[in-house]
Amino acid sequence: MAYTGGCRASKFCLGGVFAATSYCSERLHGQTRQAVDCQEMARRPVTIHLTGFGPFGGIEHNPTSIVCGVLRELVSRGEAPQGVAPELLEEFAAADIRLEGLNALEVSASACRGEVQSILERLVGRPSDSDASAGPCALIHLGVSSMCKEVNLECRGFNVADFRIPDVQGWQPSGEPVVPQAEPQLFTALRLPEILGELHDRGVRSAISTDAGRYICNYIFYSSLHAARPAGIPVLFVHVPSFEAMEQAVQVTAVLCILLAVARQLRGDNGGLSPAAVAMSKPLG
Repeated sequence: MAYTGGCRASKFCLGGVFAATSYCSERLHGQTRQAVDCQEMARRPVTIHLTGFGPFGGIEHNPTSIVCGVLRELVSRGEAPQGVAPELLEEFAAADIRLEGLNALEVSASACRGEVQSILERLVGRPSDSDASAGPCALIHLGVSSMCKEVNLECRGFNVADFRIPDVQGWQPSGEPVVPQAEPQLFTALRLPEILGELHDRGVRSAISTDAGRYICNYIFYSSLHAARPAGIPVLFVHVPSFEAMEQAVQVTAVLCILLAVARQLRGDNGGLSPAAVAMSKPLG
């Protein structure tokens, strides 16, 4: 995942925190200036904390917990997921992504509040490497929707908890705020069209969604967006279908694509899709 494009050194602001993005060279007044930190930027590891959910309602085996388990086997034991393209696995292995979490959260508001706080404390307090910074980080939540037939990238969370059924602790709010006296909605800082393009190019049915519902998925999404904003940590929520609507291997492929696309954004790599994705590209829609 090394960046090889040539352009200028610049900075961009994400959630009030400036992150330097480095490029290999800059032509200025007819002279080429080498960006001294290009290779260091490309080598910086990216930390992504990924979560799923456990059983709730009539869903005994939550697809998100199964996908997280498959990825846990991949990163901890090198066990390749069945049905996933070897080229994608090779790209992920070379991407220097530190994948954390991979646990199934309890489907309750109280558990979500505690987990969000704990996750962000770990991300903010990550120790630096001996010879380099810890690198950028992001938080991604996965949730299942029995109504969707494709992977949905949620663009915003709403400050409303209006549960159609009680959570697993028995709490069922009706129109209550997720965070009292906070904004009515918050948006992800990630560039979703770029992620969507990569998913389409890999053959994954996907879309950008404007409504994550008002149940636990929206609850944890808004909670994370609100809590992560002071630290400038980007947050994304992804809704996946049931395995009947989209088989497990495709969902694992989708999550790997999302991880790669998010890592490129965090590194400031505006070079577009990976060579593998470009080779497989086809028109959107």
